[in-house]
Amino acid sequence: MKSIIILSICLFLYSGCTLKKKESVDLGKVKNEVISADIAFSKLSADSGYQKAFVAYAAENMVRLNPRQSATFGRNQLIEEFKKDTGSPADAPTLTWKPLHVEVADAGDFASAFGDWEIRTRLPGNKDTILYGNYITVWKKQSDGTWKFILDGGNPTPGPTDLNLLTNLNDK
Repeated sequence: MKSIIILSICLFLYSGCTLKKKESVDLGKVKNEVISADIAFSKLSADSGYQKAFVAYAAENMVRLNPRQSATFGRNQLIEEFKKDTGSPADAPTLTWKPLHVEVADAGDFASAFGDWEIRTRLPGNKDTILYGNYITVWKKQSDGTWKFILDGGNPTPGPTDLNLLTNLNDK
């Protein structure tokens, strides 16, 4: 009986020694990676069009929330939906955004970015117009180390976010 107890203790201690320890993650570095990915995503949208940008940054299993219509499920469906758009690239609105608050999961493999978006477009009568809104993008680190979005959505707002409202978030 005594040998069984000693053997059990030894096995318990040995198993604890062989468990892979959780690697330390530099969350500040990860946050900067996500901010950089979000900004690069917006820049690609401004430079090459929002459709190209969304396809480039979409994970295979992404979900995109679409205003006043069903969500888009998966990168392949996103590509098919964009193929249906027959508008002229010259007439396409310019969509850009800026992250205002980023949260990173402790494991460093998921993050969310909240921010303001802006669409510059021309309405009937050749009136240049700027529309505003907020967005939330959930990012997932891919096996190759890049960041792709797995969830994206937004809503219109009367104007850019009052940055004073973010103080409750940034101090946490």
